Amino acid sequence: MKHFAALIGLSVLFLASGCVQDRHSPPPPDARMEVSHEMLAFSTLNVGQDETRWLLIESVGEDTLHIEEIVVDGPAVFTIDDSGTDPTLEPGESTELAVIFTPVTDGDSFADLHVISDDVRGDQPGVVLFGGGIAPVLELDPAEIDFGDQEIGCEMEQEITIRNTGSAPLVLDEVTFTPTSDEMLFSYYFAEGTTLAPAQSETVTVYYAPIDDMTDTGYLHVYSNDPLTPDALATQIGSGTLTELLEDNHEVESTEEVDILWVIDNSAAMVDLQVQNTQAFVNIVDVVDIDYQIAVVSTDDPSFRGPIITPSTPDSVAEFAQACAVGTTGAGPNTGLQTGLDALSPPFTDPGGAHEGFLREDAGLKVIFVGASEDQSANTVTDIVSGYWALKANSDHVVLSTINDTANAARYEQAATMTGGLVEDINNANWINTLSQLFWYSPNWGDSYELTQVPVPETVEVLVNGTPVYVGWYFDEIYNAVVFELDYLPEQGDVITIRYRPEGMCA
Repeated sequence: MKHFAALIGLSVLFLASGCVQDRHSPPPPDARMEVSHEMLAFSTLNVGQDETRWLLIESVGEDTLHIEEIVVDGPAVFTIDDSGTDPTLEPGESTELAVIFTPVTDGDSFADLHVISDDVRGDQPGVVLFGGGIAPVLELDPAEIDFGDQEIGCEMEQEITIRNTGSAPLVLDEVTFTPTSDEMLFSYYFAEGTTLAPAQSETVTVYYAPIDDMTDTGYLHVYSNDPLTPDALATQIGSGTLTELLEDNHEVESTEEVDILWVIDNSAAMVDLQVQNTQAFVNIVDVVDIDYQIAVVSTDDPSFRGPIITPSTPDSVAEFAQACAVGTTGAGPNTGLQTGLDALSPPFTDPGGAHEGFLREDAGLKVIFVGASEDQSANTVTDIVSGYWALKANSDHVVLSTINDTANAARYEQAATMTGGLVEDINNANWINTLSQLFWYSPNWGDSYELTQVPVPETVEVLVNGTPVYVGWYFDEIYNAVVFELDYLPEQGDVITIRYRPEGMCA
């Protein structure tokens, strides 16, 4: 019993001594913080403006409050100025923090502001920051275009919309386009300085027509008063692909005979446009060294003016010049298309007729219409051209050409186009230069070979009797033909092979 009583006494003493020790320990710190706002809502401002709001931070505990750090979690449009903020607050003291909103683009912005301190309760909820900006916003749609691999010779186009998605007027200061080649072009139909209201738009069109198998890139820049993107960029990319290799074969026909009929306007419209440089024309024919026959009629009379001129005609230049001097007092309408056909048809070409022997069976036929007014023949151009074609077993041997006032020569031009002839404006002071071409763009002559399809020019290859030829010829894009130079004309019976890749079959 004595030992038990002693043990109880020691336990009471220990507990008593423990209670005394707790009663003399310092209490935990009581630093507490309160802020004046759970949210700071700023005004809606135009870009370039700013607004400051104040946040009150107060020490509400029993001990000193220490502000350790102030953090803004959000876009940089929200900033703080803590130069006047006291980082140490005694109980009951407060301090202010400046919060600034400076919008840089259109639309609403949000952020959270956190005041980190030694508040006994740990991190406190942040302050929500909210503000709106007013500005133009330029959008390019689409900002990237991939034309992909397109067959050479095809053209594609793509519209790019320039849209103002902001809430203030957008001013389009400048539009530029920088492609890596001239295979990409662009167009637009609004003036620089055009203003787009919110939700309004304009368009720019980019065109792509590849001519080789290289990659091409375009860079469209639109400069505006969009404060965030004053230089908006849209890019385009594409490349060309070659089609399958084609081969056209031609056997050279006779190049020795050609019959040439000139049909010359003799109306008053020709007062200042009489045919000149006749010597140059005959010289051209002589240089080619062909067996030619030349005759001249006026647009209202199918009878030959003077004799048929041949390489053996004495003073052929003077004869031709005299025949071309048709005058300007012709009566009746200009019926050149029909008159020329009549001159080459019965009864003139019948045995014993005035023009017997002019049309030779194996010769090519060239008819050249010279004038300054439109054809007024009664029949359609198609019917008249069919009549010319009927004069030859091979219609390819008939070529009609016109040297006329192109403003008044639609029917003559139609006939020339239908037969692969040339069209020249008589008002061009140098039209005589065209005479050198009048014989060389037709399939019945050994210098010109038309392709069955339109080629990529860089792919055209020429072989004569199976041997590649690299000089003495060129590809004429206007007539879609390989043309041999006079010094390199192939001989009768030669086989001309033309290999090429055609332009794409575009949709």
